[in-house]
Amino acid sequence: MYAGAPLSLASFRGQVPEANRPYRMPGAAVLAPLAFVVANLLIYWSGFEVIWKLGVVLVIGYVVIGIAMAFDQNRPPLDWKSAVWLPVWLLGMGIISWQGQYAGGGVKPPLNTSNIPFWWDMVAVAGFSLIIYFWAMATKLPKEEMQNLVERQSGEEPPERIHH
Repeated sequence: MYAGAPLSLASFRGQVPEANRPYRMPGAAVLAPLAFVVANLLIYWSGFEVIWKLGVVLVIGYVVIGIAMAFDQNRPPLDWKSAVWLPVWLLGMGIISWQGQYAGGGVKPPLNTSNIPFWWDMVAVAGFSLIIYFWAMATKLPKEEMQNLVERQSGEEPPERIHH
């Protein structure tokens, strides 16, 4: 949740900068990537025991969503190119956590290895987070596709398609 907010903020700012917003966040170009790094550090600090279990739950969730979407005729089409970074991010965070310092209280396998020294583990999370953040920004949906999906989900026809 915390990791998705800065990605959404930056994506929407890039896709619809002219949109009317009740609140404008000064410095978002710097704060959004920084917030993504902090969110990933929070994930990392929760420990490998928590992260591997969340990974299993995420895989199960994606399978359930995939099955539900296969039978939903009204769902918008998915553009997997814009989310190619997502599995890399999840897997990468899992690997860094497995190799890092935070076990999360686990004493039974699978355990983290502590191969990445303290402080370097956080540098690894920060660097990896910035790579993922800018990759996600580079592959986000184009403005027209995003607006089309929003209109489709709202159930309203865009103004140019309304017939009187």
